[in-house]
Amino acid sequence: MEYNEIDEEIIESNKEIVDNITLILSENIKTYSRDWTVETIYNQIKQGNIELNPKFQRRNAWTDEKRSRLIESLILKLPVPEIVLAESHEEKNKFIVLDGKQRLLTIAGFIEHETYKYWDKPILRDLKLKPKLNNMSIELLSQDINRESYRAFQNSDIRCTVVFNQTTDDILYEIFYRLNSGAVPLSMQELRQSLRKGEFSDFLMESTEKIGPLHRVLGIDQPDKRLLDAEILLKFISYRMYLSKYNGNLKKFLDDTLVVLNKEWETTHSIVSRLYLELDLGIELLSQITGMDNIGKYYNENRFNRNLFDVQIHFFSQLSENDINQINNAKYLKGFEELSKQDNAFRKSMVSSTNTKKSVAIRFDLFRQLINSSYNKDFKNLLPLE
Repeated sequence: MEYNEIDEEIIESNKEIVDNITLILSENIKTYSRDWTVETIYNQIKQGNIELNPKFQRRNAWTDEKRSRLIESLILKLPVPEIVLAESHEEKNKFIVLDGKQRLLTIAGFIEHETYKYWDKPILRDLKLKPKLNNMSIELLSQDINRESYRAFQNSDIRCTVVFNQTTDDILYEIFYRLNSGAVPLSMQELRQSLRKGEFSDFLMESTEKIGPLHRVLGIDQPDKRLLDAEILLKFISYRMYLSKYNGNLKKFLDDTLVVLNKEWETTHSIVSRLYLELDLGIELLSQITGMDNIGKYYNENRFNRNLFDVQIHFFSQLSENDINQINNAKYLKGFEELSKQDNAFRKSMVSSTNTKKSVAIRFDLFRQLINSSYNKDFKNLLPLE
């Protein structure tokens, strides 16, 4: 899948989350803006007051050239975009990043590369306005001969806006969505990972750090920088474990899965690990039938559809090699062609903006019937229409 297609998937994914948001605006939601120096910001990061999730910094990588230009702008006191933070529900005076994470990682990684391994090599390069600083590390910049530039960097101001005393996370999703609706949209999964920290959240990131069948389906050769791979894995696990509890609110459904599995990781990690292996196996089985490039796509169509992928992998992950034979596969391909071309209810249920309980129930039930008839299975309807 080309990155412009992934952009489309991110936009669709974000929209379906925003459609589920219930905004409760009140006087408790307030913001304030302050100009913090680079030195102050770094101290806040170092003390753990600004959460950057350093284990997975490379997911949001800029190039070193772009990082260098930010440092150069700060040294020259040129304006840079503001940082938007939100106070944590769990701890006062601790903040998650709604906008500006890469800027913060650039600053922290330049100052302390061993802790914040965000730069490929923390050395300034390709500077146009301050070329004499090219090839400078923080150690060289801090030497007496460069004292003026070093002090300018430390004392440079960055406007920081903080959202605090918010009563629900929904307002944070809404703000994040509005801030990141630009040319390169960020997935809501990034915010979700910051809000719902824990061992299961780490598992989602660690598992998708390794290149596997899911990345081949997406047509990428590295972990997705917008966390689309982690979000798809979360949806797969959520549907496999809790499909019967889906009530039509996808945002809450995914958030609740993170909360429960983070809390109960000690007793659920073996189940989740097994499901992850079944995801990989399901993709491999389906690829034997359709080819990897056609997974998640309607019959003889080219556009990847995440909702179609969700139902395909939900059931194929529960099949085995013994089920995959020429006769069964032929039945599946014929039935899938009919669903793709002739069943309007199935296609209508696949539209991202219709993730109601009814639409999800229809898509899973129709595909369940196809799998049962093709592979002689008896999968039960876990989300019946009311």
